Amino acid sequence: MSVPELMPALFVPHGGGPMPLLGEANHRELTAFMQSVSARLPRPDAILVITAHWEEAFATVSSSRAPGMLYDYHGFPPESYQFRYPAAGDPALAAFIADMLEKQGIKSRLDPARDFDHGTFVPLMLMYPDADIPVIQLSLMANFDPAAQLRWEKRWRLCVSRECWSWVQVCPFTTCRPSSLPTLLPGTGASDSTAG
Repeated sequence: MSVPELMPALFVPHGGGPMPLLGEANHRELTAFMQSVSARLPRPDAILVITAHWEEAFATVSSSRAPGMLYDYHGFPPESYQFRYPAAGDPALAAFIADMLEKQGIKSRLDPARDFDHGTFVPLMLMYPDADIPVIQLSLMANFDPAAQLRWEKRWRLCVSRECWSWVQVCPFTTCRPSSLPTLLPGTGASDSTAG
C-alpha cells in the first residue's frame, strides 16, 4: 500500500491589512508571490488557516457552512470594505479537526458564527481567487507564553493528518520576511517548514 503524500504546510504573511489587494506599490513583490502559489502546489480538497487575527481562551475552529466577511481593520479606502471571498466552510471537517485536537489534550470548541478575517481572506484572494475550495479557520490561544506555545505546536503537529487539505498559517506582515517564503514550496528543499 502506498503512503499518501502529505499536503504542504505554509507560513505566510498577508501584508499590511488589505494593502496587497489594493495594488499598493510596497506590496507588489508579496502580491506576485502569493498569486503564484497555487500553480506550484497540489490542489487541496480544503484549506485550514491558523490565523494570527483570532485569539480565544482555547483552540477554536470555525464551523460555519457559509462564512461571511470580517473587516477587522480600519482607516482604509472604502473599497477595502467591499471585498468578498465566498468560499464555503466545512462543518464536518471542522468537527474532525476539533476532535483531533481534543484527543491530543488540546481543549477545543467549534464556532459556527466566525467569519473570514483579513488574515484569511487577503492571502486566499490572491492564492485561490476562485474561492472554490472550502476554508476553515483555527484560532490562536490567548495568553500563551513562548514555552506553552511551543508545546501546543508540537501537539498540533502530532494530530494533523494533511492527506487531503493544506495547512496555511498566517502571520502579520511585520513578523515575516516575504523573501523567505519560497523555501516553503515543493521542489525547493523545505516543503514542510516554517519561516519567520
